[in-house]
Amino acid sequence: MEVGVCINTVYDSSATLHRPHGTLFPSESCLSVCSASQLEVRAEGSSQGALGPSMLDPAYLSIVDFPSDLSEDERITTLLAAADASRRVPVQSRWALDTYLATQLVRRGFPQIIARLPHPAACAAADALHDLGVTTFVATKAELDALPHATPIKHMLPGKGKSFLAEPWRGTPFVLDFATLTHFIYAQVRSVSVAAASPIVGGSPFSLATSIAIGGHVPNPDFDDTPEQSCAAPTTSHRLRNVIDLIFPAQRVRIVSNRFNSDALEPFLAPLNTQGAAFNSVPNLARVKMLAGALTKLTGLAPDTTFKEFRCSPELVAAASSAIGPPAGLTPVRPNENSTLLELYSRWSVLLLRSFKAG
Repeated sequence: MEVGVCINTVYDSSATLHRPHGTLFPSESCLSVCSASQLEVRAEGSSQGALGPSMLDPAYLSIVDFPSDLSEDERITTLLAAADASRRVPVQSRWALDTYLATQLVRRGFPQIIARLPHPAACAAADALHDLGVTTFVATKAELDALPHATPIKHMLPGKGKSFLAEPWRGTPFVLDFATLTHFIYAQVRSVSVAAASPIVGGSPFSLATSIAIGGHVPNPDFDDTPEQSCAAPTTSHRLRNVIDLIFPAQRVRIVSNRFNSDALEPFLAPLNTQGAAFNSVPNLARVKMLAGALTKLTGLAPDTTFKEFRCSPELVAAASSAIGPPAGLTPVRPNENSTLLELYSRWSVLLLRSFKAG
C-alpha cells in the first residue's frame, strides 16, 4: 500500500524522507502516517464515515522554516496554495485562510503552528508546502496528549558519572542518568502585569467611575471650576523565571528557577560562575542559566533555545492545552504569561526531534 508520511509530507513509498536543503531522514522516523488511497476517497455525507474516526483526529500543521529566498508575497501565496490543497480532502472541517490571515501568519514568524485541521487535511497541506521547499511538520493532538507530563523537581544531588539524584515536589526521589538525555530546553517564562492608573482629584486618588457614580458629572478642566484632575503613572510589574526541560526517552523533568534549590550543585556549577560574586550570593535565576551551560559540558548537547522564536495563536494554544492541562511547576499562570505556550512547545519539540532521530 502506498503510504504518505506527514513530516515534510511526501506521499510515496520511497525509503527516505526528503527534507528541504538536502537533509535525509528515514521514513520510519515519521510520527503520522496517512494512506494515500484514503485521501483520494470522494464520498458524500459524513466525512467520518468516509475516512474513519482515526483519520479525523485533530492535527497541528506547523511550518519549521521557509526557504530564505522566498519573499513575503511568495510565502503568502505558498500558504494560500496549501490551504487550497487541504480543502480538496473530503472532510467537514476546512481551513478558512484568506490573504489577510495568511499575511498575519507570515509576519508572526517561524517556527509556528499555523493550523488545527483534520489529520488528512493537514497532511495534504503539508504535502503542498513541502513541494514548494517549505520545512513542515504534522503532529496529531493524540500524540501531543500522550506524552508524559513534566515532573517538576526541587533539587538535584550529583552522583557517580553522569547520574544525579532528583527529588520531585511530589513523589519519591529518582535517578537521572544524563547519558540518556535526548535533548533539553532552556527558556524564559515572562509575565507582565499593568495596573491602570487612577485619576487624582484634588490631590487624592479618586476613581473616575466613582466620580460619575457620585455626582454624575465628569470634570472638564477647560470649562469647569472643578478641582484639577491628574493621573498617577500606571504600575507595571515584571516576572521572569528561567526554565529547563530535561527530555529523556520516557520522561520529561522540569527545573524552574523560583522552585529549585541549587545549593547542592555548587561544585558542578562553580566553574561557570561569571557573576563576580561568591556562589551563595548568586541569584537562583542566574544559577539555572549556569546549569544549562553545565549540562552542555556534561552531555555534549546544545540547549534548545528556540522557544523564544516559537509562535502559535492563543486560540490554537488553548485548543492544544485543553487536554494537556496547566504547565507543571509553572502554576498559577499569570496574565500575559507564556508558560502555557512553553508546555506546548516542550511537547511539540519532543515529537519533532523524535521523528528526526528515530531509525
